[in-house]
Amino acid sequence: MENQNQNTNSKGEAPISPNIEKKESGLSTGNIPEENLSNKEEVSKQREIPREPEEKIKESEPIKITPPPLKAPEKETKTITTKKETNIKGIIIIVSIIISVIVIAALAVYFYLANYRKVPLTIKSNQEIIDLVIGENEYKNVSSPHIIKLLPGEYSVSVSREDFFPITKTVNVDALGGDSELEFQLIEKQSIEKIFDKEVFYSVYDDKTNSFLYFSGDEEGDLFLNEYDLDSREETTLTDRGIVNIQNDSVVWSPSFKQVIVKVSNSPVDNLFPFIEDYGTGVDINWIINLERRDLVNITTKHLHPTIKDVSFSPTGEKIFYFFKNDAERTLAMANNDGSDFERIVQLKNLEFDPDVVWSPDGDKIAIYISDGQRESGEESYDLYIYSISKREITKITDDGLSYEALFSPSGEKILYKSGGNIWAYDFAQGEGSNINLEVETSTENCIWLDDQNIITSNKEGLWQIMIGGERKMLDYKKDTLPNNIKSIKLGVNEVFLISDSGIYQITFK
Repeated sequence: MENQNQNTNSKGEAPISPNIEKKESGLSTGNIPEENLSNKEEVSKQREIPREPEEKIKESEPIKITPPPLKAPEKETKTITTKKETNIKGIIIIVSIIISVIVIAALAVYFYLANYRKVPLTIKSNQEIIDLVIGENEYKNVSSPHIIKLLPGEYSVSVSREDFFPITKTVNVDALGGDSELEFQLIEKQSIEKIFDKEVFYSVYDDKTNSFLYFSGDEEGDLFLNEYDLDSREETTLTDRGIVNIQNDSVVWSPSFKQVIVKVSNSPVDNLFPFIEDYGTGVDINWIINLERRDLVNITTKHLHPTIKDVSFSPTGEKIFYFFKNDAERTLAMANNDGSDFERIVQLKNLEFDPDVVWSPDGDKIAIYISDGQRESGEESYDLYIYSISKREITKITDDGLSYEALFSPSGEKILYKSGGNIWAYDFAQGEGSNINLEVETSTENCIWLDDQNIITSNKEGLWQIMIGGERKMLDYKKDTLPNNIKSIKLGVNEVFLISDSGIYQITFK
């Protein structure tokens, strides 16, 4: 009984022997040996194998497991790389790299050549020695042709030489386009031509006859009135006797050049003007020479009274404006050109200095420069006044004590005067405060009006064209042909005449 209890559980069932390995159930026929079963029911529970329904299974037939039908594997597209193909790919990559390097190098070379390689520029001229300005660089006295290396780009090239007109061109220097070349044909400036080899005094140019009227001296110093015809290049003496003792700057020509007034000192010396005993020796007398017909026979003279001092002709030449002075009065007056029909205009009291007067081309203005006292330095003080004939009033247009001389513009709307050594301009249309310093040191004798806006003038630096209140430029001419000691300038039809100590010179005005 003890043994039976030990080998059975509380239910009286015999346990599985511990000496028997427990095996995983597997596939079998379903028949279990009887000797291995102590309890058919328990073993059946523990080793129960799922079965197909009984009607489908026969005990005598083994269970067949039919695997699912095998599907043909899907074909995968695979590239099978051979060794030869691998080598070709490597070569292609290497070639691509080489080509890329070559392209990059070529681009680098192109960029360098196009931007940093200096290219020769050849500059040629019809003159062997020239001055160059290339961009901001200047090269003096270089030989032609001249080669210079420049970086690529656009350049302004100027070629010049003294006494030639400068020329400027633009060139595009291209590093890839080969060497560049520029050629310049310099044109020579005109020479100032000497047309009359004789010193002349108080000259004027008559454009109607294309001739000069002037005084010239003989060996004794007497002055004769002459005419020089520019077409025939012939000189004609208009007075048969000389004139002595002409007072400085006292010759006044009428606008038509048919009359000229000459102030001389009354003298018993035989000359063109007879001695007038009633006036006494040494008295200054104004003489009018009539040149209606320019020949020795028909030229006549007439003197004005010594009380008539400085004189100016009207634009028509029929009247004169002058300063009249005697012991009782000092007056600005008008009269016919023979002194008749005297009319007082302005009374000038306590005036010690004889004023100079200039009649304007429009016939309405009289310029008067008067000494009205002394400056602190002790020198005379001069200022410029304008008398309006239509308004019958006088206006002071300068107030510096340094202003004198006067030269009206062709219309009479502007006037040049000298002040402090420089030439100034005054505009009547603008009135007070319109005085403009032209900043050229010269005399009004060395100025001519081209029109109401432009003048030609000369000074120690050369010949200038100046726009009133604007641009100025030096005239184009060969510098070494400019005469010394220019005394006055006259305007021709297309020329400018320069009157110097050595004769008359001409430059074509452009």
